[in-house]
Formats: sequence, structure tokens, C-alpha cells
Amino acid sequence: IQLWVIPPIIALGTAVVTDQTAHRIWGLLAAAGYLVGGVAALRSGRPITGVRVAAAGSVLLPTVVLVVAGIAQPEVGVVERSARLLVDTGSPYLAHPTGTYDVNPYLPAMAFFGLPRLVFPTNGLGDPRWWFLLVFCVCFVAADRLAFRQACGGRKSRFVRAALRHSRGCDRLVCGHIAQLPVALAAKILYPRLRYSLIAHGLEVWRPLAFLERCALRRAHRIFCASDCTRRALLRRCPSLNSRAVVLPNALDPVFVIAPGAPRRAAAPVLLTVSRLRHADRYKGIDRLIAALPAVQAHLPAVRLRIVGEGDDRARLESLVCRLGLAGAVDFLGGVDDLRLTAELRACALFALPSEREGFGLVFLEAMAAGRPGLGVRAGGVPEVLTADTGVLVEPGCDSAALAAALTAALQRDWDESAILDRARQFAYPRFNDRLASLLSP
Repeated sequence: IQLWVIPPIIALGTAVVTDQTAHRIWGLLAAAGYLVGGVAALRSGRPITGVRVAAAGSVLLPTVVLVVAGIAQPEVGVVERSARLLVDTGSPYLAHPTGTYDVNPYLPAMAFFGLPRLVFPTNGLGDPRWWFLLVFCVCFVAADRLAFRQACGGRKSRFVRAALRHSRGCDRLVCGHIAQLPVALAAKILYPRLRYSLIAHGLEVWRPLAFLERCALRRAHRIFCASDCTRRALLRRCPSLNSRAVVLPNALDPVFVIAPGAPRRAAAPVLLTVSRLRHADRYKGIDRLIAALPAVQAHLPAVRLRIVGEGDDRARLESLVCRLGLAGAVDFLGGVDDLRLTAELRACALFALPSEREGFGLVFLEAMAAGRPGLGVRAGGVPEVLTADTGVLVEPGCDSAALAAALTAALQRDWDESAILDRARQFAYPRFNDRLASLLSP
């Protein structure tokens, strides 16, 4: 929230201190745009929504208002003069500026925005601000599309054609999701010597499978299951895959260096959780963590819960925090990059994610790579990751009191960090590579 407060304060401050009418109007409109953008981001749970609204309110609207109202800006005059100088002398700068307004602080290319004024000296189209705005909008839309670019433009038909085209001449094809498997089957029909495999993560293969998915599974060379739990769930639906379904646990990304975190004895009792905060992912149990926190505070008053993640359910969770009077003990960090996540993991005392539907639980490994114990649920693939020496398991469906007791005990326990790091090394990327190579061999 603090990040969204800073831009409107700066814009409003500009409007207050300036003696330029144009700058005052711009500052007031921009402050409103930034505020509305911040509210839009918080309500939607999508930062990009706030960026779009803020850009419209702080750039698009003020520019249009000033141009339509015919309010001049000194900096626009500098750009127009630089264009005239560029045409007349070959340089956009005065050779010997004597006053403040003689100095051109802009890069030479800015003079090109003033050229339309030479073509349309009395027409509104000559105003450089229209051309500034045009270039800004083109660049913003291009950046927006680039940031959210999807494979094959997000079009299934294009994806199918590309997959079939690239499969020609290949001997192996690995599908990262069962929904892609029918395409692999089509490629197999076109190119009989092709062998395809599937990576089965969890939830996507625990459900009833579609007809085409079952047909494609029967022709798969290997099914790499992230956990034995996922393998058993798959075999319950497709027993014929017994010899081809193998367990290949997920591995730590090399970006997560296996090394001790901050000394736990000196660390504050900080709980960390990482999850998508979406309505569809409520099974992750973030609301249960929040509900259990008051009981943990009764034993550890300084305890804090830090939540990494974004989504459309964030507003509900923030409301729950306020209702329970936990605003001073819960931090919503939003989405973070790998470096920030690593820092958060190394600084916490316990990682907790009471999810009952995890196919593996890779995030517990990431916590262990920092020497941090985890708290999970005895369900899905989590018991295959956490051991008695590396974490605590609560029973599925346990109430807030039981969850709070487990959290308190885990925070107060003196964990053996070396045992936790040794467990993380069992899932290091080189080991995964070796295991995958052996499973892919004929």
C-alpha cells in the first residue's frame, strides 16, 4: 500500500509548490490518477490493473486537458524551439545560452517532436504534446503486450500446429501438462518413431480424465509423477500404466542455494507462507493460518505472519486480518522475485502452508534450502517431502486450535539446521538430472 501512496503525494506536492498553471493542473490530475490506480490494484489484486489506470490518469488525461484547454507549458516551447534550431542550424541547442529558458535540458531526439509545429504552425495537430502522447501510448501498449505475452499468442490452434511442426524429426517429446497429451498423440500418429512422456504434477491427474487424455496416456512412453501420492492416484484411474508410471520428485531450482539462513535463536518468531491468493486456491489454507494466529500470539506475542503472493482473494484475506485485529501482525508482501523470496525464507523462523491438495510441495524444499523447517498437512505429496527432522505435519481438516498448537510448538522447537539442509540436498538439481537421464534411457 505504501508504494501506491508515494506517487500521489509527490504529484500533489508539485501542484502545491509550483507557480505554473499547467503544472498545477497536471499535478492535481496525476495525484487523482495515482490514487485511483492504487485502489484499482488493491481491489482487483492485479498490480497491472493499477498501472494501467495510473497511466491513464497521470499521463493521458492531463495531456488531453491541457492541449484542449490551450494551456501552454514552458517545456513544450523548448521542444518547439529546438525543432526550429535543428532545421535552421543542424543542432537543437543554442550555441550560447544566456538565460534559464535558453537552456535545453532534453536529449537531441526530443527535437523531432517539435517538427510537426513547423508543418502545422496554426493547426492543433502541430502541438508536440499530441505526438508525445501518441508515442507514449504505442510504447505502453507494446510493453503491456510484451509483459503478458503468451506462447503462440494464447491460441490453441496455433499451439497445436506449432507442436506438430516442431515434432517432425524429433525422437522424444515431453508434455508438462496432461492437457497437452492429445497433441502428443497426434504427433505420434504422424511420426511413429516419436516417443512422448508426461510430467504429472498432482491435481490435474487426480481428477477424472477425459477420453482423449486416457487414450493418449495409453500410448505414453513414460509418466513422470512428482510424488508417489500422484502416482497412486493416477494408477487408480489407469491401472495399465503401472510399469510406465515412475516417481520423479521435483528438484530445487539452482537459484536456491542450499545454505544456512539467519541464526534462528536470534530470529524473531516470523511465520512465512507463499501461495497464490486466488479464490480457486483457497484449499491452500492461508485463511486458516490467519485464523490460528491469535492463539499463537497467546504464547508468542511477537509472532508475525508474512504472506507472499497475489490474487483475487487477497481482499478477503485482508478483511479477515482486520476483523481479527491482526493488522499489526500480518504483512501482505504481494508477488516477489526469486532474490526477495530467498531473503524472506532465510529470515523467517518457520515456513507454513496448511494445504490439503499439494501434489508435491516444492515450496517446502525451497524453505529447507535456507535451513528452515516447514509445517504442512499430512495429505497429498507433502509427507514425502517433510520428515520428522525437517518439519511438522498436522492432520487434514484440523481446527484452528490444533493448527495453532502445532505452529507454536514448531516455533519453539530447537531444530537441527544441518539435518534440514541435508534433506534439501537430496532434491538438488544435479540429482534430478541424473535420475531423469536414467529414466529417459531406452
